[in-house]
Amino acid sequence: MKKSMKAIAFFILCLFSCNVNAQLSKATNEQFAEVTAFDYSFYDLARRASWISTTHGTGKNDKLKFGVDHRNLGSARNVNKKMEDGRVLSVLHTHPKWTAKGVIIGTFPAVERLPANLKLTGSIGFIKPQGSPKSDGARFVIYIRYRDTASKRDKSHIIYDFYKRYDGKMKNINIDLSKFAGRKASFELRVDTGKKPTEDWAAWYNMHIYPKYQASPAPPKKPSTISKAVNASLYGPKLDEAKLFGHEFNFWQTVQVTKEGSNKIVTGRFSHAISFAKNDKYYFTAKFDAKGKLTSFERKIEEGFKIITPIVKYVANELVTKVPIIGGQLHVSDDHIDYLAKVVSGELGKPSWEKAADEIAVIIAVAALSTL
Repeated sequence: MKKSMKAIAFFILCLFSCNVNAQLSKATNEQFAEVTAFDYSFYDLARRASWISTTHGTGKNDKLKFGVDHRNLGSARNVNKKMEDGRVLSVLHTHPKWTAKGVIIGTFPAVERLPANLKLTGSIGFIKPQGSPKSDGARFVIYIRYRDTASKRDKSHIIYDFYKRYDGKMKNINIDLSKFAGRKASFELRVDTGKKPTEDWAAWYNMHIYPKYQASPAPPKKPSTISKAVNASLYGPKLDEAKLFGHEFNFWQTVQVTKEGSNKIVTGRFSHAISFAKNDKYYFTAKFDAKGKLTSFERKIEEGFKIITPIVKYVANELVTKVPIIGGQLHVSDDHIDYLAKVVSGELGKPSWEKAADEIAVIIAVAALSTL
């Protein structure tokens, strides 16, 4: 009898053990499946972050627009530049306020629930100046801000704090975020100038949050020529980043989106820097229906052809009445942009500044709607 009872007990224990192991295995698999799909890219999310410039200890903050050089207030931009170690990299560039104890802070979008077993990796350093470096270094800080369910209070922790000197090397970052699993959290990147702001061209390279057992995400790609032009028009002029098919353009922040009933109209202006006249003006108007499809495209060129006959200018303005975009959809990916550039180049046979400007104008219009 005792042997039978022991056998039954052992059998029940085995069943219980198998069930527990199965549940643990299921939980582990579900957890693994959850976090393998997670990738939080600071480079990609920088446009959605809120940016401020301040001076430590004053409590006075100035809002910054991403992609714009705010001069003495500093700037936050995605750029493709040569770094202090000699490599040309696509980085998130954050220059703090140009003053002693100047600070720039970027608060990134919150994650509703951080998965388990995450890590934050990347590198920090400085953009290489033309001459000898004059930076005395800068302080790089990363905060995590989250809601503590027990105390029902918002809390913050510094998860990285390093004063980086310009030494010709990039500094690697590797932070374990496991203890913050399950929390709603946001992240903050901050750079402090220290005593001097001179050439504190701080850069964050390939900054990601992703699972510990996942391979490192690929670094950001070098922006296409058209996407550079779009960024220049939407977020501020940068002449060396606004070239297409060998043509150079000047940009102003004059892109506007207005409504006409359920439809949207995008208007903008830029100039070609090296055409017949340096002060020529290119105006465009793109109309979209309620579904975001391009319905009409008009452009007007002023002064660019003043040294040749009026009839040539008239014909040039009438050449493009409607420019197609891929699929006619609102969203244009980097792949689409690169493909469009190749198609245009192939169709032209040789570069044409007018055609290049038309393609830029349409994509700028689409991008303007996408940023709303």
